[in-house]
Amino acid sequence: MLQAPYGTGIFLCRKNLIEYAQTEEASYVQGTDFTLCGSRSGANAIAVWMILMTHGSDGWKYLMQNLIDRTDHICDTLDQLGIEYYRNPSMNIVTMKAAHIPKSIAEKYHLVADDFRNPTWWKIVTMMHVEKSLIDEFLLDLHQSRLK
Repeated sequence: MLQAPYGTGIFLCRKNLIEYAQTEEASYVQGTDFTLCGSRSGANAIAVWMILMTHGSDGWKYLMQNLIDRTDHICDTLDQLGIEYYRNPSMNIVTMKAAHIPKSIAEKYHLVADDFRNPTWWKIVTMMHVEKSLIDEFLLDLHQSRLK
């Protein structure tokens, strides 16, 4: 929710314990990486710093609350429609069971699938550039599809 680019993050480990965290599961990274920079770009850290400096903590809290409110609105409507979903209440991400979402609606609103060949769920990420009117249009289309 911090508008941070993907790949922004850091992993810290107590001295002499890194070998217990080592894994080959990240097969997209060649070899084992124990550096702070690793496959992460330093530009990402600068971008996050600029975002925080631009908005300030109070401004950022206001923006985050706006995203949470919009996501709450989506979930309230999904509850009314009887659509199964999962959402952590502190996050702006909602995953909905694919069986409840017509593929035409998923495609129209560019929902993200767990597997585009045979989706079992669709994901919505409420972001600042997504207007409430678009969210309402999506929910109306979803409601109308349930009436058919």
